[in-house]
Amino acid sequence: MEGAGALETDEMPSVTFAEKTKTLNRRRGSYKAKITKLQSFLKDKASNAEQLLLRSKLDKVSEMYSSMEALKIEYYEVVEDEQLPNLELILEEMEDDLEEIKVGLQTLLLKHDDISKNVSICNTALSNNGNSKSSFIKLPDVSLPEFHGVIENWSDFKRQFDSLITNNSVLNDTQKLFYLHSALKGEARTIETSEDTFDSLMTVLIKRYENKRVIINSHIMNILNFEKLCIESSKGLRNLIDVINKNLRGLKLMDLETNELTHQFLINIIIRKLDIESRKLYEMSLTSTELPKWEMFLEFLQNRTQILENLHGVQGPPLKLKTPFLSKGKSFIVKSNNNNNCLLCKTSHRLYDCTLFLKMNPLQRFNLIKKHGLCINCLNNNHKVALCKSKYTCRLCRGKHNYLLCRSENGQSDTEGSSSNMLFTQPAPSVAPTSPNNGGVINNPTQPQTVQTFSSLNQRGNKFVFLSTAIVGVWSPLLKSYVRGRVILDSASQSHFMTLQFASKLGLEKEKINISVSGLSENSVNIKWKINDAFISNNDSTYTSPLDFLIVPRITDFVPSIQPNLKTKRFKDINRSILSDPSFDVPGKIDMIIGAELFYQILKDGRKAISDNVSLINTVFGFIVCGSISEINHKSSCFLTSENIDNCIKKFWEIEEIIQDRHLSKEEEFCEMHFRNTHRRDCTGRFIVNMPVQDEELTTLDEALSSL
Repeated sequence: MEGAGALETDEMPSVTFAEKTKTLNRRRGSYKAKITKLQSFLKDKASNAEQLLLRSKLDKVSEMYSSMEALKIEYYEVVEDEQLPNLELILEEMEDDLEEIKVGLQTLLLKHDDISKNVSICNTALSNNGNSKSSFIKLPDVSLPEFHGVIENWSDFKRQFDSLITNNSVLNDTQKLFYLHSALKGEARTIETSEDTFDSLMTVLIKRYENKRVIINSHIMNILNFEKLCIESSKGLRNLIDVINKNLRGLKLMDLETNELTHQFLINIIIRKLDIESRKLYEMSLTSTELPKWEMFLEFLQNRTQILENLHGVQGPPLKLKTPFLSKGKSFIVKSNNNNNCLLCKTSHRLYDCTLFLKMNPLQRFNLIKKHGLCINCLNNNHKVALCKSKYTCRLCRGKHNYLLCRSENGQSDTEGSSSNMLFTQPAPSVAPTSPNNGGVINNPTQPQTVQTFSSLNQRGNKFVFLSTAIVGVWSPLLKSYVRGRVILDSASQSHFMTLQFASKLGLEKEKINISVSGLSENSVNIKWKINDAFISNNDSTYTSPLDFLIVPRITDFVPSIQPNLKTKRFKDINRSILSDPSFDVPGKIDMIIGAELFYQILKDGRKAISDNVSLINTVFGFIVCGSISEINHKSSCFLTSENIDNCIKKFWEIEEIIQDRHLSKEEEFCEMHFRNTHRRDCTGRFIVNMPVQDEELTTLDEALSSL
């Protein structure tokens, strides 16, 4: 019995500790729920709350601080040592949340105090004027300046932020840090520091964005790269004036003052951006041979803008006789892709080069061709002989079939003992590996010859060409982070492209457009959406750039189409961590195309040769793989669209059909005449037509008004 009593005495503390731990966990959960409610209040309702309610919430935060300290002490009494690290981490997160809530509430209370001071000042002033009924008009709150990571806007942002926050002696460092975090948007918000203080964050921002040379170059290029005005437009001139003033102000903030020489440079640069009519009028305004003054030039632009607004309104001028030609952006991707598998032995060569096929007699060959539905002239499987584009026929009987299928006496005797390297009929240009100019076709009817260049042509047809791919990050305002995507770096593309699926993942705002993009053989694709100023970045965020992307449903198949054979030692020794796309040889989908606008800007010094035909080129994203290797079983794909022959024939008859005269009704004639007389075109290219009103309805309306 004594042993049992001793056992009961030993087990009691463990049961008590477990129950107490359970109780403490419940209290901790209750505190967490209260913190979540306070966070929701601060986010949704605090900005419009009364001052007394804010002070009440702040008192609750102080009470929770005390409760959290007591909870922590009670935990230390019952929790084992190995459980303490995780527990302390949870409690520290809760304390950090309370600290943020406290700072937010104190900030709102400071705003209320400032408003109260303004009210008292206004009341005092009104009472001094003898007004018994005092009133106060609440002015809108001064919003913080925002910085999105565009380096040319850094000077303006820092000057305004220093004036409002940094030099404000009323605010402490914690409040300044809170305001600075609130002002940073986009890429700038992702910047991290070693210490969570205002000074450390501001120091990192200054080191990254206060690059005087880059800022000055950016302001200068904004003026130089302004689009030339094709037609006279008040909106275009306003934009030009705004760009000039904004960038000159930015240069002035960088301690660069303008003088007479810079004024003459600016006048000569900007006058070339004007439309022809405005430029003529400016030349006519110069009445002497003296150098024009910068102030007079700006005054001319302002007056010219006002005149155009008075004449045509802010939308732009009426339709001109000649409209500027807008060239279509052109872009295409071509991937080399050859499927040369023999249908007999399943190896990589054409059927007419197969040893088994050449050992057959012409009748056996013919039966094999018909069985597999091949063309009897060029031996390809994508068409019948009636649609064969090859201009070559049998060199023995001149029939529309391949020499190897000819059953005439000459054909029978010539095929016996033929070599596997012989080719007698030239296939269609789109599918054959040989041409009449390179010795790949034998036209001697009596003495077959071996083709000396056949093997080299075969090897060239089996090349695998690497497309330059890279992994880049695109900033997503929805996810508040960079989303990694796979891109093709295309120096032959005039535009940048992004798939609809990837654009939806980013959550970026889309702009509705309607343009046509043409590719290979002038095949066009209509683009209906675009994304402006999507920030791309490399892995370590040392390079960022805003780009405009056209949205397309799909760019291409997997790149590469198959995984190439890279088993040689040179390829195995490549350090994939330095590559822009470590999985460059693994088939994968493409999310974007980055075109020629950025292609040559991302290139850096450095090139490494892997083999005679393959090199690594250094870029801001890492090394890209360029060149080609000998490979087989490639699949061809091309970024273009084509129509089948039925549609082509249908369009042919529609074009050639005689147009029948169409008799218009009275209303249709009225509409057509109304359009001709009243339509015009604005500066954006849109047509504008007056609302049609019939004369009869106007007469009826006049009679109704007169009767009133």
